[in-house]
Amino acid sequence: MAKRCLGLLLGVLILGVALQQGAEAVTHEVGDELGWTIPTDESFYSSWASKQTFHVGDELDFKWSGSHNVAKVTKEEYESCTTTGQVSESSLAVPLSTAGTHYFICTVGKHCEHGQKLAVEVSSSGGSSPSPGSSPSPSGSPALSSSTLAGAPEKASSASSSMSVGAIFALMSAMIVCFLTYN
Repeated sequence: MAKRCLGLLLGVLILGVALQQGAEAVTHEVGDELGWTIPTDESFYSSWASKQTFHVGDELDFKWSGSHNVAKVTKEEYESCTTTGQVSESSLAVPLSTAGTHYFICTVGKHCEHGQKLAVEVSSSGGSSPSPGSSPSPSGSPALSSSTLAGAPEKASSASSSMSVGAIFALMSAMIVCFLTYN
């Protein structure tokens, strides 16, 4: 009977670890308190990105007020502040679904030329990612998808802590069941 209880506890523990691994996705609020706007310093978003670590599965949360937008662009479009791709006119969360460098700009007026642009280096998983200014990948980024432009639902930034609480609850429940069943 003790073996069954130990097996149950081990199974719940493995499930908890698996859930925790999936819960590590982070929602990055672009620009933190400043949000997505024309910065006073043209290197603001580059500096902001260099202090973050981006992984596949994370999201970039673009929030703004006033006259702004966001477009996912290629490296060339990022450098020239132009785009032929899709543009989102409302705040949205953009999932980072592939590793590599992802480029974003605001296409309103000369906002991009004044520093409202962002390049992020996304690592496949684990480890730390290099800063986007150090060595961006030569490949460009595809345009935003229709579902993303429609305003994909935002993930709660507390997802990781919710999963941890759930895993702890499941482990404690299994321990109580074992105690009540085998004592």
